[in-house]
Amino acid sequence: MPKGKVSKKQKALRTKNRLILTISLSALALILVGVFTYQWILNKKDMDIYANTPWKKTSSETPLDPDIFTYTKPSGWTNGPSVPNLAEIQSPDYQAGPSTGEVTRGLEILIGGGAKGKNQTLEAERLLLSKDSHYSDIQNTMIDGLPALKYHNDWENPTVHSLEYYVIKGDDFILIIVRSKNLNIERSYQTEIDSIINSIQFK
Repeated sequence: MPKGKVSKKQKALRTKNRLILTISLSALALILVGVFTYQWILNKKDMDIYANTPWKKTSSETPLDPDIFTYTKPSGWTNGPSVPNLAEIQSPDYQAGPSTGEVTRGLEILIGGGAKGKNQTLEAERLLLSKDSHYSDIQNTMIDGLPALKYHNDWENPTVHSLEYYVIKGDDFILIIVRSKNLNIERSYQTEIDSIINSIQFK
């Protein structure tokens, strides 16, 4: 074969190698996307289910026209770091853990809301939660007279424990995440948790 001339077999082999390389790089990209997505989930306070949902503002100051609802925080509790369109309140003894989402001491409560998806219902949410081993003790409850779900969410590495509430009102949904070190700590704040949940009033 003349020098510099590439045979059909060599061309086919090069094409195959390029295809394998492309597939390998695509697989690697997907893995990296998965890793970054997991970290993003933690950084967004477990709002992964609603990652693409436009959040609406909440308020603890009871303005004249709140977007979705208002609430009242217990005496001595403070607002956490400013997060756009997400209410974050913390107990007086709250201390964050070494990893995102972990709580070393005390309690923090995150409250967010937004426009629900087309097929987003309590029944669909319950089914989704029941298929994930991280969620347990799924119960029916009421928030401001509306049906809601109440359940626990537990993760390891890092250890993240939370009590969560999910409620739908019209075209909006509300997600409340109560974070603590463990179930015993959560129960020690049950009075304060109930006070906040019972203070929620929808627009």
